Amino acid sequence: MIRILLAVIVASFFLKAFGEKMSLETHSLVIQKLELALKNSSGSPAENQAIILRLADIYSERDRLKSLKEGEKSCENCLSSKEDRQKALSLYKSIFESTMGEIQGTILLQMAQLHRLLGESLSAKKLYSRVVRAGDKKYSSFLVGQSYAGLGEMEFQEGHFKTSLRNIEKALQIKDTPRKGFLVYRKAWCLLNTGKTQSAILTLESLLKNQQWLHFDGVSSSFHADISKDYASFLARGNI
Repeated sequence: MIRILLAVIVASFFLKAFGEKMSLETHSLVIQKLELALKNSSGSPAENQAIILRLADIYSERDRLKSLKEGEKSCENCLSSKEDRQKALSLYKSIFESTMGEIQGTILLQMAQLHRLLGESLSAKKLYSRVVRAGDKKYSSFLVGQSYAGLGEMEFQEGHFKTSLRNIEKALQIKDTPRKGFLVYRKAWCLLNTGKTQSAILTLESLLKNQQWLHFDGVSSSFHADISKDYASFLARGNI
C-alpha cells in the first residue's frame, strides 16, 4: 500500500509540474511507475482505485496526444493510439462498480467518449443514457447536461436531426451544461435540416448576439467566423 501511495504522489508531481505541457515521453514514464506499483500491489481493484483511476486518465490523455500526432502524420494508429484508448477503457471498467456519485458519473462519461472514439456508438449511447435516466438525483447537473449533449452530438453525426434536437434542447435547459454556444450552433443546423429554416436563422442570430456563447475553449474568433458564413447560407435558403 505504501508503494501505491508513493506512485500516486509521483504521478501527481509529474502532472502538477508539467501540466498540459507533458510530453508523450513524460506520460509514458508516469504510466510505467504506476503500472509497476500496481504489479507489486496485492490489493483488489477497489483497494487500488485511486491509482487505477489516475492510470486510466493518463492513458486517455496519452491517447489524445498520440491521435493528434497521427493526424499530423496522416497515419492511422501508427503511434498505437487505439491501444491506449482500449487500455484506458479497460481500466475504467475495472473500478466502475466500486465507485459512487460524481466519480462514477465522470468515469461513465470518460467511458462513453472512449467508446465513441473506438467507433462503438451503441455502447457510448447506453452510457450517456444511463446518466440521463438517473438524472440529478444521482449525478450533478453538469454531468447530466454533458450526457444530453453527447447524445445530441452522436445523433447529429448520424443524421438523426429530430432526435438530436430533442437532446440538445434538454442539454440547453440545464444551467451547468458546458459549451452552450456550440450546442446552440448544432441546434440551428438541426432546425435547418428538419425544414424549420426561419427558426434556424433566428437561432443563429441569437447566437451571434450572445458574447458569452461565442467565447468558449479559446476558439471564439474561428467559431464566430464559421457562424457568420453559415448565417449567410441560412439566409439564402430562407425568404429574404
